[in-house]
Amino acid sequence: MAHEPEHIQFVLKRVDRSKHFMLGAIAALFFAVLFTFGFLMAHARDTGGNGKLLFAAAAAQMAFIAGCAVLVSYHVTRMTRTVLNAIELSRK
Repeated sequence: MAHEPEHIQFVLKRVDRSKHFMLGAIAALFFAVLFTFGFLMAHARDTGGNGKLLFAAAAAQMAFIAGCAVLVSYHVTRMTRTVLNAIELSRK
């Protein structure tokens, strides 16, 4: 990496900053799902069964995993496009 042009190093640093932003977004999503799930469970009526609790827990887990998958795929796509564009520009 010592022989790479300066603009490629700049792009790699920008990608690294983007990684930190994505980690923050995933943490924010986690807490949003956690507090939403807690709010819904606090206001749910007790019907004597655990069916509603199991359904809500599974739904919260699926929502969190789906949100994380979207964020990670967006980050990987953006990162790859940025690095490949920088490499292409360095060859011109």
